Amino acid sequence: MFQNGAWNRYLPTLTIFDDAFVDANICPGLSVDAEHRENLHELIVGAQGSRRQARNFFQPPGRVFLTAQAVHIGYFDARTPAPMADRGEAMSIESFDANESSVKIVDALRRDGGVIVRNLAPAAQIDAVADELGPQLGRFAEGKRTDFSGRKTLRCHGVLRYAPSASALIAHRMVLDVADAILLPFCADYQVGSMTGIEILPGESDQQLHRDDTPYPMCLAGLELQIGVMWALTDFTAENGATRVVPGSHRFLRAWHRPDLSHVVPAVMPKGSALLYLGSTWHGGGANRSQAARTGLINTYSLGWLRPENNNTLEVPPEVAKRYDETVRRLLGYASHGDGQDRLGAFHGSDPVWVAKARKGSDAVARGQVPPTADARQQSSP
Repeated sequence: MFQNGAWNRYLPTLTIFDDAFVDANICPGLSVDAEHRENLHELIVGAQGSRRQARNFFQPPGRVFLTAQAVHIGYFDARTPAPMADRGEAMSIESFDANESSVKIVDALRRDGGVIVRNLAPAAQIDAVADELGPQLGRFAEGKRTDFSGRKTLRCHGVLRYAPSASALIAHRMVLDVADAILLPFCADYQVGSMTGIEILPGESDQQLHRDDTPYPMCLAGLELQIGVMWALTDFTAENGATRVVPGSHRFLRAWHRPDLSHVVPAVMPKGSALLYLGSTWHGGGANRSQAARTGLINTYSLGWLRPENNNTLEVPPEVAKRYDETVRRLLGYASHGDGQDRLGAFHGSDPVWVAKARKGSDAVARGQVPPTADARQQSSP
């Protein structure tokens, strides 16, 4: 187990990534020599994490350990896993005040897979969002409801088309600081994956537990594809359908086996709070055994080079999106990913909704993008 910056003991029966797994799943046909091992680390956790590897780990021959940047995923046991409670996994969701540092919140999120920040938005702002979403939620047709999404659950997509006040939540500075820490090691920028208003009505049953990152056909240890943020527009209680989370479930590669999902914790939090969780964390809506509806706003942030879950440029078309500032428009996908010639989603025309400027602080060279010729010659010189 990794504690206080180091493994507290060596467990030879536990293999993180052995050569057989690497050969079969990551680089088939290649021998994993020192150079290949370094490349593998960079593939899994990025260059920054790979450079930290030698300082933090004892690496016996034939074993490839995860680096410090990815250590929050814990360990993987190739045998049938014991229940998480027997492994000493976290069985609760830590809750912080809104004035807590994002560093501590990120640490808890990486460790447990989910974290609550209490009273992150003022009541007036939350009430405004709820009032704007209310009419659209009420129009959610019964024919659109499914067993997975809930037969007694109302939904509103294209949130920013109907609820302009929600832009302050989607671009909340604390939330973006957390997204920066989790996602930016693996992309030049990130985007909104989806935005959905959700109202769980009395009588609704538990939603099926699931991960949000399953639309993407890849699973690399330490690489988070997205994070989710559930805003409480009403109080979330164990009785009215608070989102249920399986702490520690993000530490298991889905391609290997499913974790023990019996240890579920409701994200109980007051109105105006937010539950942040990793895309790899198992979770689901709760049963509403109360007499009142439970309303929330879920928005996800995904790596900028992935296709988002929802087509945000159609759900929030240009004539609507142009009302918002550059941060929100960038999150909606009205910007390219990357710099210079290495861009995805480039737009060569002119439109006031488009965000043409590169993200402040973007480091194209560090991300493997080609610098100007003179700089390239300078870098290659001894």
